[in-house]
Amino acid sequence: MPCSFKVLINKDNRKNSSGIYSINIRVTLNRVSRYLKLPCKIEERHWSGKESRWIKETCPISFELNSLIQTKLTDLRLFEIKQQLLGKTISLEKIVDYFSKKTDPYILNDYFQEFIDKAVSSRGSGTIRHYRLNRNYFNSFRKNVKFTELNESFLQEYVDFLQGEKKLAGITVEKVIKILRMVCREAVKDGFLESDPLYNVKLKIRKSLSKRVYLEIDEVLKIKDAEIPSDRNDLEIIRDCWLMCFYAGFYYKDLRILKWSNVKTSDQGYLIDGNRSKNENAYIVPIHKFKHATEIIDSQKGKDTELVFPNLISESKYNEKLKDLAGYAKIAKKLMNKTARHSFIQFWESQGLATQHVGKMVGHNKEATTKSYYNLTARDINEKVKGFDFSELGL
Repeated sequence: MPCSFKVLINKDNRKNSSGIYSINIRVTLNRVSRYLKLPCKIEERHWSGKESRWIKETCPISFELNSLIQTKLTDLRLFEIKQQLLGKTISLEKIVDYFSKKTDPYILNDYFQEFIDKAVSSRGSGTIRHYRLNRNYFNSFRKNVKFTELNESFLQEYVDFLQGEKKLAGITVEKVIKILRMVCREAVKDGFLESDPLYNVKLKIRKSLSKRVYLEIDEVLKIKDAEIPSDRNDLEIIRDCWLMCFYAGFYYKDLRILKWSNVKTSDQGYLIDGNRSKNENAYIVPIHKFKHATEIIDSQKGKDTELVFPNLISESKYNEKLKDLAGYAKIAKKLMNKTARHSFIQFWESQGLATQHVGKMVGHNKEATTKSYYNLTARDINEKVKGFDFSELGL
């Protein structure tokens, strides 16, 4: 049964002293009605209620108000027809939800924001930041893209833009397209797309030949032992931050949110137990294997009751200062936030620790290995690293 729409004012038929009332669209389906409030009010004396001429010409803005009402009605009717053409069941809830949207759901850029808003309640903060970054990529590529514009040629242009202007690596572009696919699939569920435009599309994505940068043990020691000028106390702090990221397999953002509640004391020493900021994956790191890591943690006690490293600078400023630190340490490789984490993984893999345990320590998000991480505990990790002795390395 189709919906019926009727425009009216004073829906509750109550008089007020001002004589000014809201305009509503009454939507009726299966003898049940809902009222959709328009963003305007008028005096009752200007109301005619006649189709297409609801507002009398005695009202100074009658043309504008009648145009607004007609636009809203046409939009609702088109939405109903679109749902029917897609074989979707129409309901009052769907109509109310569609009407309440502040953006145009048929525009991919706007729907992307709706997708993010819906994800906020169920996704971690790291995932939401990732979604927003992807939305910004798309918005910088093209504004006001209609779903009907999505085809293989358009998507290939987007890939070329990401690899060309944005200079993203191939693996990163694949992740961006994966998020776009998720948005499109959600749009299919919501009835704004008939089918997934990315299904069976073959995109040419250039594979990146660049490798992750990591430091060898001797290079990490150069950072630890670097002579820093007395007037560069800021670099002393930055060095402790980078080394702790190395000892814990952290990205800098993980260090910034590290709480004392995540620092556990085991029978062998400090463990860090928490969830990664990027994807909420759990990790357990036995930092007690590194004497200097224990010293850094102890030096932070008393500075803040919640955060281990309070008042840290932004990631961009952190990376800038790492360049200065690399200079004093005489490190030729590019020293960045991510270099610490990559060096951590390389170090433990080279020591022969099983990949699944390394994965647990860094909270990897690989589907093929995630299952094997679930039952690992702090005791498992301690037992696996028990035979390693790094005291002679000076770390």
